[in-house]
Amino acid sequence: AVTFTFDRQRPNGDKARLIIVNGFIGSPGFDSPNVDFRNPGDNALVNVANLSFGGSGSALIDSGSQTFVARLTGTDSDAGNVTPGATLDFVAGKIYAAIISGVEGEAGAMSPRITFLEIQPK
Repeated sequence: AVTFTFDRQRPNGDKARLIIVNGFIGSPGFDSPNVDFRNPGDNALVNVANLSFGGSGSALIDSGSQTFVARLTGTDSDAGNVTPGATLDFVAGKIYAAIISGVEGEAGAMSPRITFLEIQPK
């Protein structure tokens, strides 16, 4: 079991809070790689780096529509992305979980992805 704590206080202003959990599994026979949760492209506004399997991180982000990917840590371009882009219209003052899941190289139900879930603030 993986446990962690995070700030469930409602973010102020035009910000939303993201709680990122890495459940991405490497190809069978290989260790699960560390990933960066970030905006796609070379100049990410948000980059929560070096999340190990079962690891978590958080970020305050601007409200509005944003797209995120999980990228292999240490890679410099979108060629290192392990998930397709996941887009959501984030609402100011809300908290979201971003779950990175799936198995490297798999398709269908086991394909790598990012899933967003709203979390109730305290």
